[in-house]
Amino acid sequence: MKQTLTQLIEQKESLFRDQWRSTVEILRDRVELFSTDSPVFAKVHGLMLSVIAIVENKESAEQAVDAQLRPIVFRLREIQSTHQLSSTEMVVMLFLMRNVLKNMIESPVLPDGPDHHTHEALKQASNLMNRLGLVIFEKAMRLGEEEASQQDVLAIE
Repeated sequence: MKQTLTQLIEQKESLFRDQWRSTVEILRDRVELFSTDSPVFAKVHGLMLSVIAIVENKESAEQAVDAQLRPIVFRLREIQSTHQLSSTEMVVMLFLMRNVLKNMIESPVLPDGPDHHTHEALKQASNLMNRLGLVIFEKAMRLGEEEASQQDVLAIE
């Protein structure tokens, strides 16, 4: 009788655990790229300021035109190629930025909370980070991780 994949995985649980442990260790090492004293963080900070500038000058992130997004796409490409980030790591980076902006909206550290304009700009910048991350994720799913990393980081349509 032929062994099913489920049976194989159950029988090879120790191999599965070893592979899991190895993958987690690699991920842990790669996450160091995102620490606040890393070169990636400085570039991410600049990228975030550029995104915020775009949404501050528009009513919404949806109104940002391709010409305004080109510098963002260029920066994303540069970050990805310089630091050899995978599509997955790019998505994680963008979602981290999204979460930071969301947390700033709700932060009690900001004096009297952000005013309406600042609140909306933070919300729109957070939404734009989310959209960019989803575009990269979708592209990676369609092309496969390796192919997506070889392609341009984004194709804004």
